[in-house]
Amino acid sequence: MTRNNITTFSHDNEFQLSVEIAIPEGNPRGIILFIPGVYETKEQYRDCYEYFTREQFICASYDHRGTGQSVRIEDEIGYLGKNAQKELSEDIRSVIDALSRLYAGLSVFLITCDYSSLITINFLRNDDDRIRALAFLSPASVFPGLKRGRFLLQYTSILVPTYFKSERLNKKFYKRVHKMNASTLPFQYAVKSLFDLYDVAYRIEKDKLYYMKKPNLPIFIGVGMKDPARSYGSDLKSVLNRIGYHNVDYRTYSESNHLLLSGEEKEKILHDLLLFFTLSL
Repeated sequence: MTRNNITTFSHDNEFQLSVEIAIPEGNPRGIILFIPGVYETKEQYRDCYEYFTREQFICASYDHRGTGQSVRIEDEIGYLGKNAQKELSEDIRSVIDALSRLYAGLSVFLITCDYSSLITINFLRNDDDRIRALAFLSPASVFPGLKRGRFLLQYTSILVPTYFKSERLNKKFYKRVHKMNASTLPFQYAVKSLFDLYDVAYRIEKDKLYYMKKPNLPIFIGVGMKDPARSYGSDLKSVLNRIGYHNVDYRTYSESNHLLLSGEEKEKILHDLLLFFTLSL
């Protein structure tokens, strides 16, 4: 396995997205793209690359706009841009396009973690035909208090500077997603960007129009039974069914918490994902 780094422009050209790629020896048979959750960066998935590259899959992950190495200047870490509620999902397509230019003809599989599930559902609105299969791990779903929280952040973001960050509001958002308190956070989102993240979920509730091209898209949902936010898994399945996706493989892992890819059942989960992707080829 060798690792390379590339950059590609975000959909709106506002950011350069940092992408890491792990390449197997020999001929690859597909591309697995890991989409980080909130307060995560691409490096957190490196431990999974060895397993999949041994099976001849290219692995890749990227830093969302305004996080990790996808920033213009350090002071802007946590600022997701002018129109992030829409562009976060469009950036998935930009990264897929960049990978497909490098490795033409290979099918793309997505693995999402926590809040990136909501970003990816918005990606499916127009682009479900760009991927072969999709796995949601420890997903978030449309959550209670969404409209009220969005309304509060919308007006708060108007009153504060563009890059202003509030630790209290960040920890409140983290608790919404993870259903647990955060002692520390690796970075904070600007208040405007917290509004954008709320709006990502709000768009799923408000705009129910989907241009489905692959209603039989294979979808995997994995949930740890020790995860305080495990109920989001069944909620997400209901959202997908409402949209029109019914080819959903829902699995629970009795000894796992929210961090499915670093817990006690990691090898079992990786095996299940490999089998799921292989059967989808």
